[in-house]
Amino acid sequence: MKAVLDTSVFFSSLPLSGEIYTTPRVVAELRDLRSKVRFDLLSETGLQVREPGREAVTRVKEAAIRCGEGEVLSETDLEVLALAVELSAGILTDDYALQNAAYRMGVPVIPLHQKGARGFTWQYRCTGCGRSSAGPGECPVCGAPMKRRLK
Repeated sequence: MKAVLDTSVFFSSLPLSGEIYTTPRVVAELRDLRSKVRFDLLSETGLQVREPGREAVTRVKEAAIRCGEGEVLSETDLEVLALAVELSAGILTDDYALQNAAYRMGVPVIPLHQKGARGFTWQYRCTGCGRSSAGPGECPVCGAPMKRRLK
């Protein structure tokens, strides 16, 4: 199995094998002792830390915006997804927004402890007048902020 690990993997004790990767941003998010020890143990058994190329990150950002996850995914999430795309690998994560974006891009997802997301479609509704819009921002009718909801 070739997989890219999201931060949530380092908080679990799920056994891992095969080619496993993560990004420098994920490593920077590991602050507590348990997750750092888990990182050290996985590093000793072959975990590789790699940074994805800029082109892959740009492609992933554009795809995330198209599927409605652009405003929700962090830079870390985007890098994890970009690395998975570059390596033709799956992603281990419990993050539903990351799972949804990966699903939309055809990247295999392996959920850790939760049921996996399967292609959410988002709708934006005005918090003022209730009208629907294609994307985030302000309502074109009344100027109130748009709120993201499941379609």
